[in-house]
Amino acid sequence: MSLDTLMHEAALLDAASQRKLIGYLVSLRDGERPEHRKEMARRIDDQRPERWLTLDQLDAQLANLDG
Repeated sequence: MSLDTLMHEAALLDAASQRKLIGYLVSLRDGERPEHRKEMARRIDDQRPERWLTLDQLDAQLANLDG
């Protein structure tokens, strides 16, 4: 299956399925980087509200990664 076909099929998925696919692809990529996995676990476990982001803030940060 070509990348173009995969991208087309992914575009047809509903939002929840797209998020699940994104999570899967990120886990594949980051599974090769143990230091990244350790840092992400540390951040997820951080319970300090002053470190939390709103969804808008997260969207803005993710948009900056693309640029």
